[in-house]
Amino acid sequence: MEKILDNPEMLLARQKLVRATGIILFIGACGLALTRVVSALLSQYVFNNLDEVTETIVSDVIFTSLVQVVVLLIGPFLVYKLYLKGETKNFLKISNVRPVSLGVCLIAVVVGLLAPVFSMLINYCTNLLFISIGVSLPSSSTILPEKFNVWVLILNIVLTAVLPGICEEIFNRGIVLTGVRSMLPQWLTILVGGLIFGLFHQYIFQYFYTGAFGMVIVFISLKTKSIVPAMIIHFTNNLISVIGEFALFYSWDFMSLQSIIASIETTYLIPALVIGVGAFVLAIFLLLKCDKADKHNQIIDKLVKEGKIPQDALKSKNVKAGIAVVGGPLGEVVYYKPTIKDLVFYYGALAVSLLSTLFTLFWYML
Repeated sequence: MEKILDNPEMLLARQKLVRATGIILFIGACGLALTRVVSALLSQYVFNNLDEVTETIVSDVIFTSLVQVVVLLIGPFLVYKLYLKGETKNFLKISNVRPVSLGVCLIAVVVGLLAPVFSMLINYCTNLLFISIGVSLPSSSTILPEKFNVWVLILNIVLTAVLPGICEEIFNRGIVLTGVRSMLPQWLTILVGGLIFGLFHQYIFQYFYTGAFGMVIVFISLKTKSIVPAMIIHFTNNLISVIGEFALFYSWDFMSLQSIIASIETTYLIPALVIGVGAFVLAIFLLLKCDKADKHNQIIDKLVKEGKIPQDALKSKNVKAGIAVVGGPLGEVVYYKPTIKDLVFYYGALAVSLLSTLFTLFWYML
């Protein structure tokens, strides 16, 4: 349901939301860039006496905790409390954390399991582009203890899968997504949402596949009107990545997606990836279909209990077809046309993220 603003109070509330989105994005961009600088300085001057494995673990814990918890979670919460003057109990609601059915959650796990294939196809194509313009690809150098340690695995899962699955989704698909959607039509929100997520990583070799993955997640969030499926997909996708790194390092070839892909002949590699992406798209379709059916059934049951729909009417397909699912901040879109002043922080966040991303490109071109 979409409408144009005509109420002065609603106009002011929407303007504050749009400006809050810009502030959150700016905090995120500056926070990530600053944390990387601090992390590099700590590694060079403070942790330089530690062995390589310990230094990596300590640096990862500090960097990830600062970025995920402080910048991406506490940052939006403080903007919500101090600028939007919102109640603490409603923070998750405005962040689009709405419950979905068990069926949707299970299908989201399947989508997450297939997501690495989608990212791998995008990454494969962009790597060919980098090579063609003379950019050296970064070497994969996973640093882990020589002997497998289950606690190191659990720590990596928490840092790489659990925290990003929660914090990055609340940041990118919470208030930010609602604010962007209030300014742009759905298709453009998906495009911009993906570009924001790609630039948010501030690393050129992650930009394209994370941007494409971000568009998919934004699409799913808009359709389900909840970021819970996105959280599950993001967590599962990153979990597969962590297990893949450990499997590659400790030669567990049967658990390594990279090893499986590497075993496929070059002639069949692209077709295999395309088939995997096809399964990924099918899983998304099933997720959305399941979510829509669940929401329609919930609404119909409620209307029947209230006596607004007779029991016999449930036999008609037109009853389900005529129901519009509305819920949460993403449920009812109210358009707002921003001014230049409203967009100052957006431009600032774009500049910081773009410069940081381009710096990584030029670094590998030298």
